[in-house]
Amino acid sequence: MWRNCFIGVGVLFIAWSIAVSCAQSTESDGDDSDTGGDTDTDADTDTDADTDTDSDSDTDADSDTDTDTDTDTDTDTDTDTDTDTDTDTDSGTDTDTNTYSDCGLYVHEDFASVGLPSDWSVDDYDDDGYTWQWTDSGNDIGGESEGGYMLCNSSWAPLAKLNERLITPQYSIGECDAVTLEFNHKYSDLSDDFAEVSIDVDGGGWQSLAAYDEDENSTVTLDASAYVGEGSLFRFSFYYSAENDLSWKVDDVRIYGHTDGDVDTDTDTATDTDTSTDTDP
Repeated sequence: MWRNCFIGVGVLFIAWSIAVSCAQSTESDGDDSDTGGDTDTDADTDTDADTDTDSDSDTDADSDTDTDTDTDTDTDTDTDTDTDTDTDTDSGTDTDTNTYSDCGLYVHEDFASVGLPSDWSVDDYDDDGYTWQWTDSGNDIGGESEGGYMLCNSSWAPLAKLNERLITPQYSIGECDAVTLEFNHKYSDLSDDFAEVSIDVDGGGWQSLAAYDEDENSTVTLDASAYVGEGSLFRFSFYYSAENDLSWKVDDVRIYGHTDGDVDTDTDTATDTDTSTDTDP
């Protein structure tokens, strides 16, 4: 039993020694420990933290930039332009002037405008309206006719008897010595129809210059010089007689006078231009 007591005392002594050793170690670090039977531990901790921070930053940035730009531009432009222009001009003008010296008579009626020309007239035999009329339908007249023309058509009135006369204005011979009548026409013959070109001089009545009772489609030229004299007034007519027949078409009527030694002037001018340009850049 005593042995156990001694062992207990020894254990306590060892524990006490260890406690003393720890207390001494704590005092060396600034902690105060009083141990007397009871162990009181007072730990006073004072912490003073003074932080002085001086930050001096001096930045010296020296930037030297030297830029040398040398630009050499050599531009050589060589332009060679070869232009070849070939112009061929052939002139040919059909000028229907029929100019005669010392004589100013010239008339050309092509019936281009709609209707009967204002200075022309029509003799309608029965005043039934079946007579000469203007049209531009199907111009198939010979020569160079085109567009409008005068037409007397028997088939319009199959039961009517036509005796119709298309009459030009009256003209003066003036200083001219002779007169010529020219026209394009298409006469379509059937049976009993009849066509006639006549001249009236100074109101003396109609005198025949030409008559047709067969198909015709051409340009006609008639010399009326034998019917006119000095100071004469004259006019021409196109007379058509038919009954249930076909028709007569007239276009491009020309009337012109001339004197001795006159020169008929026809100028033909045609322009043909060929232009070619070659360019080598």
